[in-house]
Amino acid sequence: MPSFTAILAIWSDFSGLEAPSSIPGRDNELIDIFSNFVAINVNKPQGENIETLKLLSAARKYNEQKQLSLIYFDKIINEYPNSVHRERALLIAGYVYRYSHDDSLSNISIERYGKLVNEYPNSNYCKQALAEIFIQYRSMDNRNDGINFLEKLVSAHPNTKAGNKAQEMLNKAMNIPEDKWDFRKQVRKRRENSN
Repeated sequence: MPSFTAILAIWSDFSGLEAPSSIPGRDNELIDIFSNFVAINVNKPQGENIETLKLLSAARKYNEQKQLSLIYFDKIINEYPNSVHRERALLIAGYVYRYSHDDSLSNISIERYGKLVNEYPNSNYCKQALAEIFIQYRSMDNRNDGINFLEKLVSAHPNTKAGNKAQEMLNKAMNIPEDKWDFRKQVRKRRENSN
């Protein structure tokens, strides 16, 4: 397959030029800008990544019709385990299930996020997925399952992005008093007290 290689070479030395006087605090300062060579390889998608890219595009078309978009995300998750787009599909599917305003789908959302952090413990999406899991366990007033999930993740994936973030969240979770675990109750109390 052909690949596109772009070599971006930027090297500038603006020594001796004055900074524009319109920038506050920059009057009469000298600016030196230097950069290194940057090589960028952009490869055309191959194999199943072509198909999963098409599925992601199709899912975006049905953004307002969540059930239809989930069909595409779930297809990527279940039928293309080696796709580079699977991590993103897991995260977005988790969001769609979570924000569908159907409490019965909360467990599916947690399952999608859990699959992301367990199968891709060094993913850049781990922090987002773990935050969503933590929020959901709190909103379901399910302290024990939330803490158990974080403990399992810490022991299964030490020294990874997921394991480190889970440890940080576990420390927070252990310090939240039992009566303040469900933040929805806290919001209701504040509203009642303000009236």
